[in-house]
Amino acid sequence: MKMLFLIFWSLLLIGTMAQENSGPPGKGKPKANIQKEKPMTLEEERNRSEVQIALEEPRISNKWFQGNYLVYDCDKGFFACVNNTSYSLCSSQRTTRIEERNPALGCAPLKRFNTQEECFKVQYQKLHNQMPKLFCIHPNFR
Repeated sequence: MKMLFLIFWSLLLIGTMAQENSGPPGKGKPKANIQKEKPMTLEEERNRSEVQIALEEPRISNKWFQGNYLVYDCDKGFFACVNNTSYSLCSSQRTTRIEERNPALGCAPLKRFNTQEECFKVQYQKLHNQMPKLFCIHPNFR
């Protein structure tokens, strides 16, 4: 019975793959029309809902969405270019840990860039910096 099911499933899978690849000979799938968008203003970023953010912006991790703000995730130990919402989350998390007098701060909001490309360039430069990250330690414990 299991063997019959596996044969049926593989035939079904092969059939759907053949349908996807069928089409006029010599013509491939149409290429996506990719256009560069102008950067959003701060007001436009703030007006977007959480659902829009989840649908539009790629996730870097469970915690961060990709954008043009540079942060350092002290918990995981990496630099990331995140969006405005993630940057605000980082700032509030840091403030909370400072108020609780926690010696290890969760993250450090560093800088806003005009474009993601600028952020990526600085992020790449920072990756090779092996200096201790003092901004991850509570000011009273340095």
